[in-house]
Amino acid sequence: MSGRAPTKSYYEILGMSKAASDAELERAYMAAAMNNDPDRGGDREQFEELARAYEVLRDPIKRGNYDKYGEVAGSGSGAEMQNKVAEMQNKVAESIHPIMLLLDDFYKGTTKKVSYRRNVICSKCSGEGSISKSVVCTSCCKDISKKEKFGRSTNRPCRACSIGIIQCDQCKGTKVVKERKLLQVTIERGIKNFHRIIFPSKGDEEPGMITGDLIIVVEETRNSKFMRKGDDLFYDHTLTLGESLCGYKFIVTHMDGRKLLIESGAREIVKPDSYRKIKKEGMPLHRSPGKGNLFIKFTVKYPNLTSYQRGILLAVLQTEKNSSEAAVDESGASRPAVFAMTSDEELKLKLSLMNII
Repeated sequence: MSGRAPTKSYYEILGMSKAASDAELERAYMAAAMNNDPDRGGDREQFEELARAYEVLRDPIKRGNYDKYGEVAGSGSGAEMQNKVAEMQNKVAESIHPIMLLLDDFYKGTTKKVSYRRNVICSKCSGEGSISKSVVCTSCCKDISKKEKFGRSTNRPCRACSIGIIQCDQCKGTKVVKERKLLQVTIERGIKNFHRIIFPSKGDEEPGMITGDLIIVVEETRNSKFMRKGDDLFYDHTLTLGESLCGYKFIVTHMDGRKLLIESGAREIVKPDSYRKIKKEGMPLHRSPGKGNLFIKFTVKYPNLTSYQRGILLAVLQTEKNSSEAAVDESGASRPAVFAMTSDEELKLKLSLMNII
């Protein structure tokens, strides 16, 4: 069984935060609409999505309802919207259940069996909390009221039962009991970290209320070899000094089992902490045929040399190069294009990794 994956929020569609002013939303909408105008070769579906988002957020009442209740309330108008909001107010709050997944699961997609606990209406008392509506505690008749001065009477809880009725022995008067459920959750390839999957009416129950939704939140645990940043992947590789100066060749086994043969260009020299970009070998884009990029970060390991070794450095490096190439098994490996990056591109990438930009 799979849940309904939500689309982007209206604020995300416009590239703005929830705190954006009306003027900022208008400017963002006008710029994005111009870029996606179908008459100018833009994406019609994205253009219509922008229009829907702005139509709600430009209206203070619709925006307020959207901020409080989400898309279903913000998109309506008049009596229809009032009915939707009233229904939400009579609905049990959503239940959040996080699950931890490997980066490999985000890359390839998978299905997971998820066990969770929820409140369900007690079957023994049908959510009444007592054995019967007509049965009251025998102590209540003489203990539930107290006569005070000037003839006033005040009610107080019965000392024997606290509520004046005989509690259901299954739910102990709470009207609900815990139930363990098992769901099969479909993880689509390329979804983001903290992605929410909605299972309508699979959450908690309460008497007289609409059953709440279950929200499965998928959280990513880092792969030992790959790191994700948005739609891109990063892979660390250590070179010998000989490889950094005279050329390198090695295999990267991707998360889907494919082997990529990574080799240097002619006369390429690798600086420590530099990157190489392999296009379209990053994360799959969610519900899209494209992929991000794979970036390989190089660390250079320097040898400890004696005075004599320094004198024959060129010969040592040439030997390291030859032995490195001989060790690589190229069978079954594809040869992706490896692109050197400009200094500006590397700086921008490093700042992005440090969350500076």
